[in-house]
Amino acid sequence: YDVTNFYSDSGCTTATGLVKTSQTRYALGGSSIISEKNAYEIDITINSWELTQDGDVVTSGTNEPTQYDVVAVEGTTLFTSGLTRADPGPILTPDDRPTTLDLANFYTRQ
Repeated sequence: YDVTNFYSDSGCTTATGLVKTSQTRYALGGSSIISEKNAYEIDITINSWELTQDGDVVTSGTNEPTQYDVVAVEGTTLFTSGLTRADPGPILTPDDRPTTLDLANFYTRQ
């Protein structure tokens, strides 16, 4: 299960009350050098998700199509391609998997 809490500030001190909970399956595949990083293929399948605001369900969904991406981890930093389902033309086949990492935008483990 993934739980994402949303905050209104970059220091993550002011919670908005918005929470997304997902039951997600992650599968790592082969590795290669992408954008000068040791990266791995990753398949992400969201089986179900729920978005709540202050404990009340706002919306939910099930059985999202698998997303095919690439990731790299260096220390506490996670890099992805930066593509999401909101982007035009979601990545729905392994052949369309991104071939670059978005090095300007990344996640940092707190």
